[in-house]
Amino acid sequence: MRLPVTPASYLYLLPLLLLLTRPVAAGLPGEPPVTDIELQQFDIYREDRLIGTHTVSRRVLDDRLVVESSTRIRVSLLGFELYRFQYDARETWAQSRGTAAG
Repeated sequence: MRLPVTPASYLYLLPLLLLLTRPVAAGLPGEPPVTDIELQQFDIYREDRLIGTHTVSRRVLDDRLVVESSTRIRVSLLGFELYRFQYDARETWAQSRGTAAG
């Protein structure tokens, strides 16, 4: 049985996507520091069709871990855009304490 997928149903997928790609262990005590930019990119598919990307980058800047996240989703039909979603976030973490710095 296949459930109908509407553009609004993508909003339910975003928290799951962010939860699965969130850097849980980054910046925790005992973890080695990130010295270079670490980049992860994920393709987002709907019914075997690429509809977007989710990108997460991590880097160290002045003894702080900076995590930037970006999501772009676009669904169109016959050249008309039916749904568009854009998300950008930046988190800064104090590496020595593993807590958010602001």
